[in-house]
Amino acid sequence: MRYAKIVVIAFTFCVLFSGTASAQCYFVYSANYAVYTSDSNDANNLFTSVLIDGSASMTIGGSYCGPGYQIMQNQINSATHTPSAYNVIGGTGGWGTGSSGCVNCYLSYQNNQSIAATPGVTYSGYETGQIICSIGGAIFATLLKARQIERARWRERGVDNLPFSSAQQTARGGGAKDVDWKRNSPRYRPFRSW
Repeated sequence: MRYAKIVVIAFTFCVLFSGTASAQCYFVYSANYAVYTSDSNDANNLFTSVLIDGSASMTIGGSYCGPGYQIMQNQINSATHTPSAYNVIGGTGGWGTGSSGCVNCYLSYQNNQSIAATPGVTYSGYETGQIICSIGGAIFATLLKARQIERARWRERGVDNLPFSSAQQTARGGGAKDVDWKRNSPRYRPFRSW
């Protein structure tokens, strides 16, 4: 009975007065990453690009860290973040990985792909991006997004010409159809991004 009483008291003492660094200190993490996509074309090709960039911040929060503070700081100092972007158009492409950087560094990686394309044919594309931490694994990722891209056909003075990206063609009222744009016409204005 006396032995059981000592075990209960010792257990209670350990629970009430244990103070480990992990219980009192913690990582404070914030991420500001984004994935951007674009596509364009010329007379024969479709070009797609997936860009992932941004930065993160990691510090140590809490108080009374004791020796645990240095252990946590060493983890922050030794960890790296690596950007990756997935870009597939018409079955061409895949994952690309950029250079690793420190936890608090700005990262940027762009995965560019191109394919020979036929006007009026729709090509399937897929895109996503992620940031991998050497200690924590995937810390940022977007959902895999599917898209359909079509190389538009433009006619200028009777010759096929594709001077604008598909986003610009859509803004001009274009798309996958023949449109006469005469550069000297008062109706013609170069596309300007807003």
